[in-house]
Amino acid sequence: MLQNMWTTFITEKSLFIKLFVEHIEISLIAILIAIVLGGVVGILISEFERSAKLTLGVIKFLYTIPSISMLGFLIPF
Repeated sequence: MLQNMWTTFITEKSLFIKLFVEHIEISLIAILIAIVLGGVVGILISEFERSAKLTLGVIKFLYTIPSISMLGFLIPF
């Protein structure tokens, strides 16, 4: 099985390189969007302190979504 995996990797090397580059591009785009949005939101909540509580509440809620989805894996069938 291991030899079969390496054979596939060697024969399809260009596909794996293309997919790797695509993965890096998608990751960098996501990081740049997060930096820009985070910077803008950070500047806005530092200037408008009344909106900071609401904004941070929304962000805390968004942080819980991955945790809630992982609870589904803990429920036995």
